[in-house]
Amino acid sequence: MNENIPEWKTWLKYAEEDLNSAIALSETVERFPRNVCYLCQQSTEKAIKSIFIYQNIPFSKTHNLNLLYNNLPQECKLILRQKHENN
Repeated sequence: MNENIPEWKTWLKYAEEDLNSAIALSETVERFPRNVCYLCQQSTEKAIKSIFIYQNIPFSKTHNLNLLYNNLPQECKLILRQKHENN
C-alpha cells in the first residue's frame, strides 16, 4: 500500500473498485451473476473494514458480513440504516 495514503482510504478505494467492477459486469450481455455477487460482497467487506481501520477498532479476519456489521459502532449502523431508508 502507498504509505502516503492512509490505510483506511486504500481499503475504501478497493471497495469502490470492486463495486464499480460489479456494476460493469452486471451491464454485460452475460451478466455473470455469481461474479457480481462476489464483488458486491467483497466491496461491502472492504468498506466495513475501512471504518474499523479509520476508528482504530480491531477486527477479526473474517468474510462474514453479519459479524462485521454487528461489530460496527452504533453511530455507523444508524447512518447506514438512514441511508438505506432514504434510497
